[in-house]
Amino acid sequence: MFPDLTKLTTEDLFGRFYLKAPGNKKFENYYKTIDDMRPFLYGSEWLDAVSGYYINVAGNYDTARLSYFSKDPGKALSAVSALKEKYGITESRQAEDPHKACVSELYGGEELRFRKFLCAYTLVALDIMKADLAGARCMMAVFRWQITIPRKPVRPYFEDVFRAQSPFYNLLSARDKEQFWLDLSNWPNPPQVDWAHMMVNMVLPGDWNRNGRWKWFIEQKTPKTIPEINEELENIGLDLRITPSGNKIDRM
Repeated sequence: MFPDLTKLTTEDLFGRFYLKAPGNKKFENYYKTIDDMRPFLYGSEWLDAVSGYYINVAGNYDTARLSYFSKDPGKALSAVSALKEKYGITESRQAEDPHKACVSELYGGEELRFRKFLCAYTLVALDIMKADLAGARCMMAVFRWQITIPRKPVRPYFEDVFRAQSPFYNLLSARDKEQFWLDLSNWPNPPQVDWAHMMVNMVLPGDWNRNGRWKWFIEQKTPKTIPEINEELENIGLDLRITPSGNKIDRM
């Protein structure tokens, strides 16, 4: 089951959980947490409690930050309590209590549009990560250095994979697909990060915007080669290397 994003509103309260499966190995624990949560995320208890949700990496790349929108946040708190008990998942830091929020404040201010995009990219990402995690990670790394820098169109780069691997994407109407691609391409106020950053952060996980590097990154004019991308990956500590073909990953 997927959340019904037509029911999402700007009045829904916003909260966050910081969830981690047992263990301390970064990257591996993050992906394990998402896999452990999958039945919960598609289950009626969670979907009855929220109008939408999205996921990003947190902590030392070992924690899944589960952000949600809800008209009845008490149900969301109860659902996550059941999740923790069933799968042994813990909270790596205190949850952010449900509250009124403008999550689009630094992303252009189109609140309802941004909320719907956050939920949509997460559902697509969950699909492609389940189908081929290594390929999805590779795709995001190459996207950042060979598509974003020269500002190439986003849709031709991603769509074949999304069609092949994402049931959620294929359920979208033609109009909603067009909106999704507009949103994934949206960059309302550079040098603030683009909307695609959220999806890159979830899948890769992380992005190249830490410690003030984002402005430097977007000022790059020349796409990087695969060996150069691998050097960047090593510099930020990501546990993957892209093969020369650019479509597979050798894990460290």
